[in-house]
Amino acid sequence: IQRLDWINKQYIKALSDKELAEKVFPLLVKENIIKDLLETKEEYDFEVINTKEKYHLEDLAKWVSHEKTRIAKVSDLIEALDFYFCKLPEYDKELLVGKKMTKEGSLFALEESLTIFKELKNFSEENLKEILIGKIEEWGLSNGEVLWPIRAALTGKDRSPGAFEALSTLAKAKSIERIEFAIGKLQ
Repeated sequence: IQRLDWINKQYIKALSDKELAEKVFPLLVKENIIKDLLETKEEYDFEVINTKEKYHLEDLAKWVSHEKTRIAKVSDLIEALDFYFCKLPEYDKELLVGKKMTKEGSLFALEESLTIFKELKNFSEENLKEILIGKIEEWGLSNGEVLWPIRAALTGKDRSPGAFEALSTLAKAKSIERIEFAIGKLQ
């Protein structure tokens, strides 16, 4: 089985992000996670059933690009991408506090980051990284002390895309909503 997983991983890595998105698309439809809009006259390619949000296949391709190296089978993407398909991820508040961190430290990181995110006009991965890394240094904290609670708040997982990837792909409004939800859990 390990050999087969390795072969599958190599196959997945060789696929373009668009090809991988096209492979997982029917699985997501079959699992009733998304509704296929490709055959309709809709402007969008699919609708998330739980949230009624509509997206293009290019969005799905961007999401799978962040998980490509973490999966062994295309079907693994169903669980890996689940945080994109919900209003707010479900998790215990303990997830927001990483190893060697305190609840107060995580709360500080989330509140200060939230203030920055609300003021940002450019929510690209590069801009987020540049601004937040500078602030982390200014606060005298390690990257992990700030990025762990952000990533956990956005994805509800201990293994997921990095904070900057998650922020930029979820976009500003959804990221802010999820960080506010996490702050509420810690207060």
